[in-house]
Amino acid sequence: MQRARSLAASAVLFSLCACNSILGNEEGRLAATSGGGGGGGGAGPPCVHPFDATKASQLGGLGLVSQAKSQVTTGTGSLTSAFARGINSELALAGALDGKVAIGSDPFTFEAHSHFIANVDPATGLTLYGPKEVPGPGVALPSMAAPATFYATEFSGQTTIDGMPIQGNGPGKNVVLVRFDEQMKIQTARYLSVGQDEAVTWWAIDRTTEAPVVFARISASEGVRTHVFRFNAALDTPKWLLVDGAPDALAGVHDAAVDLNSGAAVLSVAPKQTLSINGVNSETLEDPAKVGVVVRVGEDGVEWVSLLHGLSADQVSAGVQRTFVAGRILTPGANLVIGKQERAQCGKPGSAFVAALGADGKPEWMGTLAGLEAIHELVHDGSSVALLGSATGPVEFGDTVANVPAGLVVIQLDQAGTVQWVQNIVGLKSARLASAQAALALYGEFSGSLALGKTTLVSASPAGPADFLALLGAGE
Repeated sequence: MQRARSLAASAVLFSLCACNSILGNEEGRLAATSGGGGGGGGAGPPCVHPFDATKASQLGGLGLVSQAKSQVTTGTGSLTSAFARGINSELALAGALDGKVAIGSDPFTFEAHSHFIANVDPATGLTLYGPKEVPGPGVALPSMAAPATFYATEFSGQTTIDGMPIQGNGPGKNVVLVRFDEQMKIQTARYLSVGQDEAVTWWAIDRTTEAPVVFARISASEGVRTHVFRFNAALDTPKWLLVDGAPDALAGVHDAAVDLNSGAAVLSVAPKQTLSINGVNSETLEDPAKVGVVVRVGEDGVEWVSLLHGLSADQVSAGVQRTFVAGRILTPGANLVIGKQERAQCGKPGSAFVAALGADGKPEWMGTLAGLEAIHELVHDGSSVALLGSATGPVEFGDTVANVPAGLVVIQLDQAGTVQWVQNIVGLKSARLASAQAALALYGEFSGSLALGKTTLVSASPAGPADFLALLGAGE
């Protein structure tokens, strides 16, 4: 593998390769934590209990943050894509803009299809710093340790960020991680160096209270391996861990998240017939397509692995004492089985589920959500958990029905699994959800008009798309 070239005096690169070595040995850990007491009729985690029906289809308050819309007459400028991670009172956005647009009350002008990052105060909608033009679509994360913004994007061969050339080691897809200061000047850049026969096939990023954590699936001649790279705030050479025990041991990764406080990483993965996690071989799976797998990786390696039989672990969110997981039920009507704990579905058999796993990976509670065909986002802020899903019609929790029409729906629960409120949002073309302090940030795209609580947004062009960023649960 070639050594990485130096970008500048302030930007020293590191080289990371897909090695054959296994960090640590967790032999016996998988079998122990995928088990647990409780049969179908014995003691076990409760179903999610019915909630107050008066809270269905009502919003726990909404504060409008911003709407990006065109100020030009030649076409519709728009926030065409965005990613957000809420830290304290800041939201970091990354996306693509056309023409002259407004973020909050601040107007900015970009060339067509320019990519940007910016930090926004969700309470006022005012831009804290940025936006900064960047070379490609990616993810932006605000720093808690200093007025700074981290940005990650993928590239092949070479790219340029803020006038600084970045040269990769091979033609394959790569990932670069950059730190900008408060004036949006580049401070440091690092990239995952891959060789001529290597490439990043999948990646994701989240963060601790101090710095980013990058997840990557790296393809090499011997196969694909899954890595977790833990950085410090200065983006020095990270500590990195292998998740899978052998090349091509996993079929893929659905989602990944980081516990903000402890730094532990959680991944939901798609297994193959023989599951291998960090050198531990589990039982042979009869039908791996119908088993979800959740892995928690700490400072020293794999902490636990939990098998979800008949369930697809599509989304995960990590906490200090709990890991939340949600997804589709692959065997409708059958009991929910996580590890060896089994519970009957509450009420009408559901098409989606949500569950909380304890510090040892065993389920604390799990429940079905009939009427949801998919769950797109799962976030939590330490006191509650929320999900964004697609409803086919009324959504059922136990014996209580939330009479919502088909479309996107936001559901907030407390950490014990009690539903606090349900809100359907009609008219959205697409949306994503992020946690922002004690509120939820919902952002996406709509056409024409969009009613959010007592606020109605109107697109600058009746026939064209417009984008919005709003807080749920932050108003009166």
